[in-house]
Amino acid sequence: MEKFQKRQLLLIEWEDIGVSPTWEHEHIIKPAHEVVLCRSVGWKIASDRRYITIAASRSSLGNCSDRVSIPRGCIKKIEKILGVKDG
Repeated sequence: MEKFQKRQLLLIEWEDIGVSPTWEHEHIIKPAHEVVLCRSVGWKIASDRRYITIAASRSSLGNCSDRVSIPRGCIKKIEKILGVKDG
């Protein structure tokens, strides 16, 4: 059986982008107040100055699924989840 590569398990709190699914006249549109605060938990797969990518599931073969790349400008808080044995 193959071993897992060591990764950090993170809780990321971030602001999602609000959208309106319908046509509305410009004069009734209000400022963007529908931004939603979200939380995602996953294994840190990649990061750079613009994004952090986490995956919800990983295999011992080095595969991962359910990935999300979150722009750093949307991130409000990152917490390491401790007490999880990895590797």
